[in-house]
Amino acid sequence: MRAIHATGEMCPLDGWEAGLKRLAAMPRRTPFMDHALRDARAFWRDGWAAIAAAQGWGTLDLFGAHPRAPERRGDAKGLVCALRGRAVARLAEGVAWIAIPGFDPVIIRDQVADADVASPFGIRGSVRFFRGGQFGGLPPMETVPVWELSHG
Repeated sequence: MRAIHATGEMCPLDGWEAGLKRLAAMPRRTPFMDHALRDARAFWRDGWAAIAAAQGWGTLDLFGAHPRAPERRGDAKGLVCALRGRAVARLAEGVAWIAIPGFDPVIIRDQVADADVASPFGIRGSVRFFRGGQFGGLPPMETVPVWELSHG
């Protein structure tokens, strides 16, 4: 018997893997989809997928994209779709830190009250990404996994 994930998904790793295989098999992908696929492979290889699943991150939290404007709609992007070649520096239950080389942030306005307020960036040279969308809260209703986007 398989455990039900916090999001209601049965073993999300299996679904994520199947979705990414589907994305990789698409004969035509947009540049956004290519970036998402490369970042997803690195995310998986570096062990972040298993950690995210254990912490309750869902499919749209990681792989969500707006179906009509995936490149422009940051409020609909999941963590992996927001990476754009950057690495995850740290992952917690409700927040991830994305490493940005050469970036030394000074001020951030928290959107999530309990997101490690003692350490706004966690790691020097990184910015936060909140589960549920880049800025916290809920992604738009029409958000879909990147492997369900229309081909380029």
